[in-house]
Amino acid sequence: MVHPVLIVGGDASGWMSASYLKAAFGDKVDIHSVESKRLHARQDRAPGSAPTP
Repeated sequence: MVHPVLIVGGDASGWMSASYLKAAFGDKVDIHSVESKRLHARQDRAPGSAPTP
């Protein structure tokens, strides 16, 4: 049985979580991630800093 997994957020923690789950569970999980385009639209912020409204 394949279990669906949804990861909300795609920055470093989201991608690391997806990588870990795939390595740990292999073909037993179907992983999808959702990212907000709005959070990545600002190019003037430093990587890793919180977005400003």
